[in-house]
Amino acid sequence: MSSLVLKKMKRGLIEDLSVLVVGFPEEMKPNEIEESLYAAEILGRVKVHTSIYNRKVKGMVALCTHLKEADLDKVPKEVQVEGITWTILGAEQSPPSVPV
Repeated sequence: MSSLVLKKMKRGLIEDLSVLVVGFPEEMKPNEIEESLYAAEILGRVKVHTSIYNRKVKGMVALCTHLKEADLDKVPKEVQVEGITWTILGAEQSPPSVPV
């Protein structure tokens, strides 16, 4: 996923406090994503603004904002949630398995 796609999805949001989350199950509700990310203790409280299926990543992508400022270079790029790897992307990050 390119930075351009991320920037388009983040239009109108505070860029420093926004991330994309990739790889969660399609049936997850926004509040379940928020609770799972909070439990992972990487960004504090988050708010899911939208989630969509993305053909390039062959999975779900959620646009989230977080309340506490975080240095995205120090935030883990991947977290394990219930045995599933979720990828956390900031504005300049792109997962290695996704064509840009």
